[in-house]
Amino acid sequence: MNYFSPFHLIDLNDLPPLSRINPAILKSARKRWLVEFDLQNTTTISVVNKDLDKDTILKHFDSFSTFTAETWKMHQVIYENKGLLKFLEQGDISFFSNKKNLTSFKENQDLLPFIATSCEQPLSDILHRNYREKEVVLLEDTLETIDLFPIESESQFYRKTYRFIKGQVKELEALIEKGETEYIEEHYILPFVENRSIESLNSLPSYFDSVRDEYGLALEDMSLILHNAYRRTTFASHILKRGLSLKLGEDTSYRLNHVLQQIEPYAKAFKDKHLAIDHSEISKIWSIIHLFILGALVILLGLKTML
Repeated sequence: MNYFSPFHLIDLNDLPPLSRINPAILKSARKRWLVEFDLQNTTTISVVNKDLDKDTILKHFDSFSTFTAETWKMHQVIYENKGLLKFLEQGDISFFSNKKNLTSFKENQDLLPFIATSCEQPLSDILHRNYREKEVVLLEDTLETIDLFPIESESQFYRKTYRFIKGQVKELEALIEKGETEYIEEHYILPFVENRSIESLNSLPSYFDSVRDEYGLALEDMSLILHNAYRRTTFASHILKRGLSLKLGEDTSYRLNHVLQQIEPYAKAFKDKHLAIDHSEISKIWSIIHLFILGALVILLGLKTML
């Protein structure tokens, strides 16, 4: 659930010092909203572009009654920082694109644990979007922001992106299974190994090590299908090399290296064979061109002699 500032329902300017907020003040503010529902004769009231019903507003006031003076202080800090407030309520990460904001945010150690739960959803969505769209710079900026929070929160920030990568592995596995019985066009495989895909995956922290290894092993299986079933050895070699550019665990890296060493001689032989064929074809073409030129000269000379 996104953050909702109590000061959308309680006017900060009407309050005594936050340390002296008491149940009577909250009761008075609560009553004003109930009166507003009666005056408007409506079931919902728009508050900062959100339609809130009576029950929702009453639940907010119930939670306000549990706030300590320190809690009110944290909410005031957020409310007075409109960029941070917009991020927490709407997921607008532009606040963090300003390094000055990021520095002040990092230095406020009391605020970080207070807003961690409210940051989980928007930062999780933003991280997932940046990874999915392969926006490497934005991805790294988002990770830098997440890194500010307590380590115990990391799974909440990373889970959505982790599940997306697991989905990519399943897509690769489906292609591998399909490749056992039919030819797979390269354009289905290349998006998994293009530079931005590899860079995005490598940008992710150690939390993603296991799924990064799964991704690498799926590329290994794909290369084996390409080589063993279709003798597309050069392409298989390319897939393995791209896999080895991932930040893999030692065992996974060893496996991909081992397979690459096994098929690389075939890839080289295949390439040399095609070079030889190409040179032979070029020689044939030039021979035909020479014969054509000689034939044309003979005809021209013959015509000249007749004239």
